[in-house]
Amino acid sequence: MASNSRNSITAWALKLLREADPRFCRTSMPFFHRQMKVTEELRPSVSMLSDPLQNLGMEAFAQHDVASAQQFLNRAIELNVKAYGENSSGVSNSLRMLAGMYVFQKDFARRSRFLLRAVKIDETLYGQDGSEALLNLTALCSTYDRWGKSEKSEPCHEHLLAVLKDSMVRITPSWSLS
Repeated sequence: MASNSRNSITAWALKLLREADPRFCRTSMPFFHRQMKVTEELRPSVSMLSDPLQNLGMEAFAQHDVASAQQFLNRAIELNVKAYGENSSGVSNSLRMLAGMYVFQKDFARRSRFLLRAVKIDETLYGQDGSEALLNLTALCSTYDRWGKSEKSEPCHEHLLAVLKDSMVRITPSWSLS
């Protein structure tokens, strides 16, 4: 990865930090610099730059700076897509983090779109019964429940239970979960 790309990413993130709440800047700026420096030294690939952006997104959200959080997480998604393609675990993780912001805003439609995309990525990567999809699938089912969408919630929970059952049988084949 060329140094120019890293510098432009760093400059973009610093600009967001400067425009954010001053309390957020004081606590996050030193952390951001350390994490970006370590990331660039140990793994100078564009994909690893998404981790600090995800962390900053979650911290911005904790500071109630939703706009900055969305920008950080969307940029992390872009970097993961660039590094690994649309169907990667990094994209799936970033989508789940982005979806997390919308539960508190009760924007279940937007949250479900991000989670559904994450679940589809997980199923592409690990198969329809892959236990790696459990985290995103559980969050999606919970979203449908909170949203009051029983027509979506019931099939989601059935699928979730099937994945759990399959996972348990793979872990302990002597158990029969009929």
